[in-house]
Amino acid sequence: MVGWMLAFGGYVGGQEHITNSARSSILFMYIYLPIILSALMIVILYFYRLDKQFPQIVKELEETKNM
Repeated sequence: MVGWMLAFGGYVGGQEHITNSARSSILFMYIYLPIILSALMIVILYFYRLDKQFPQIVKELEETKNM
């Protein structure tokens, strides 16, 4: 995936200088993309309410264990 994104940005290995589009694709992959994905994970986990379901899950597990 990283290679594809670098190729999409116009990166060519072994060159002395890289293009601005290659530099932008590298910055996006290693700075902006992780920030975006982390923010998305925080939003998703905010709405994931395991704390409310946990007592019911434990109760069901205990009931099946005692059968």
